[in-house]
Amino acid sequence: MSWYNKSVDECIKELGSDVKNGLSSKKAVELLEKNGRNELKQKIKNHFFQKL
Repeated sequence: MSWYNKSVDECIKELGSDVKNGLSSKKAVELLEKNGRNELKQKIKNHFFQKL
């Protein structure tokens, strides 16, 4: 999904969230099961700063 191209209202609506309260616990669990944890799959090898 291209979240960066969407307005805040579009993102909130699509996620089923609320501006003041955020995601409900139930919705957070559903999204976690659907999308998995918010973490990188692999480490970056030969990163530019490692060469310096």
